[in-house]
Amino acid sequence: MDVLKDLILKILLNKSSVNNIIIFGYPFPKLGLSRDDQIKFYTEKSGQKTTATKWVDYVPVLMRIHQAVCRAKRKESDNPVIILWDQQFGSRKMAYSYMPQDLKGVVCWEDNDLLKNILLIKNRKSDNGIYI
Repeated sequence: MDVLKDLILKILLNKSSVNNIIIFGYPFPKLGLSRDDQIKFYTEKSGQKTTATKWVDYVPVLMRIHQAVCRAKRKESDNPVIILWDQQFGSRKMAYSYMPQDLKGVVCWEDNDLLKNILLIKNRKSDNGIYI
């Protein structure tokens, strides 16, 4: 796995400001009284704990991720590689189901698929960006 990470970083790194984004791990909010109070508040507001969990654990986090991702795609000629690296971003997980459509892209479970898609994206002349 470390060899794959090193190879991906070599492919993606260059000298301009934000060309590519790797988000490694889903940044769940910290567990504690604050989160518990938020869940309780939103459960009372919505009448459903699943809706409250979505509002506390997923919506704010995915909004921040979306904002970070958009920094790499400032103009039409930008061709970023965006890697959301965690099982939570997979197509059968909660985070994926709440993601904005433009964050959903190719889902790779195997190292070779990830590397193949990164090379494919970096070799394109221009693209709207693809999220892996």
